[in-house]
Amino acid sequence: MRFKDGTRVWVARVKELTGILLVVLLLLTPLAGSAGDVRFVGSINRPADSDKSVEISGVVITHVINHTHQKIEYPFTIPAGNASTAYDISVPNPGSSVDDYIYLQVQCHTNCSDALVSDRAVYYSESHETVARNRQRFLELERFQVGPGGDTFLANLDLHPRYGVVRGRFKMPGNQRANNPIELWMFSLNPVSAYYTSWLVPHMQKVVIPEGASQKGFAFRMDSSLESFPTTNGGESPPLFGYLCISTSCREHNLKNLGWFDADFDNLFSNIGSVEYSVLQMTGLETFSFEIVQAIELLSAKTTVDVEVIRGRRNDAVITGRIVVEKSEQVLACRDHTSPTGERLADLDSLSGRFGCFDFLLRRRTIPVSSVPFEISADQNSDVVKISFETMKQSSVPSGTIRAFGGSDALEYQYIKVVCETGCSSALSSRTGYYAGEDVPSLRLNKAQSFKFKSTNDFYRFPIELNLKHDVSSIIAPIIYLLDDE
Repeated sequence: MRFKDGTRVWVARVKELTGILLVVLLLLTPLAGSAGDVRFVGSINRPADSDKSVEISGVVITHVINHTHQKIEYPFTIPAGNASTAYDISVPNPGSSVDDYIYLQVQCHTNCSDALVSDRAVYYSESHETVARNRQRFLELERFQVGPGGDTFLANLDLHPRYGVVRGRFKMPGNQRANNPIELWMFSLNPVSAYYTSWLVPHMQKVVIPEGASQKGFAFRMDSSLESFPTTNGGESPPLFGYLCISTSCREHNLKNLGWFDADFDNLFSNIGSVEYSVLQMTGLETFSFEIVQAIELLSAKTTVDVEVIRGRRNDAVITGRIVVEKSEQVLACRDHTSPTGERLADLDSLSGRFGCFDFLLRRRTIPVSSVPFEISADQNSDVVKISFETMKQSSVPSGTIRAFGGSDALEYQYIKVVCETGCSSALSSRTGYYAGEDVPSLRLNKAQSFKFKSTNDFYRFPIELNLKHDVSSIIAPIIYLLDDE
């Protein structure tokens, strides 16, 4: 397009004036690092467990606080193969008033996850380490105050790891070896409460014991964003740890489907009612690295014991029936408005989501464990049978931490029920009796008076005799015993 001569002259004059204006603006703008500014120098460091083969980049964030809040970002890059990089930045002087200060943040932006580095911004604290912000630690921030002449400060800024790590080994019970691969799920749960609701924040990781092996090491990594959550009262809720073993291979190897770690990772418990919050405490880097020295022996699902069913009074009747083991246990439940009952038991599906168990609670249920037949023939006084029961391992003094959610009756226990089918007294309205202990000569009709087995060892402490004795006084008492035919 052609311009008239006058138009060309006018455009040239505009360009000339614009250039002069830019020079004036540059002269009026103070250069970074000029007298009175505040200088920060130091290093920006990767976490020890990060992948140094990945280049990462991010920003150092300075907050200049006076009558305004000025936020200035300075980019950095840590090249692949390097553990740190040096930085040297200059920040405008906030002023010399007691209310004027500067505080620092550092944050990874690029390739953070691949390098196992957290992408959350962290703050430089009075302890000369970086911390995550919460109600307590925000008060610990290093507030740099300077005079009118400026100053230079040394501040080494540590990026946080993406994961906290618990290292250990799972081993098979006894001297067993895996006949085929055994798939486990190790998990952590953060109980969180806010106002009138509560939920569980889960994290899960698969561990596979190879075929032919007796144990398998693991490095359980928990995302730093799930390590600790604020509670309503401003505190933090450290995680609970456990494992799920619900595959077909677990059942084939008679392994218990759920186990809970104690606070020190020294023991596994079979019921959440025994569990305390983990002793893992968040360090200044808001993470943890914990080594479990002893191998963790998985819990067997069931074991057996011999019991003797004894004829109460000598006669020629053939007595048959079943011995039933039942279990009363505390289970973790989640609110579920799609369920007819309004809740569902916590399982792999509900624990695998980010907020898989909302408004959690503890429930008690009774489930059958095993049922075996017995028969006392006419020429016998008793019959010895082998019953199966679930292994139990729980603390003698259950934790108040978890029991608070489930009330005072938080432990699991099992009891033995005898169901007489033939050869029993027709005078009784019920043909069911309950084992009441070694010092009680007969079965009890009332389940509340049954002997409660609360540990695996309880089944082996003394011989279990199920005596079908006829005691007339017991009918009057009103304690009624299971009778055989006379």
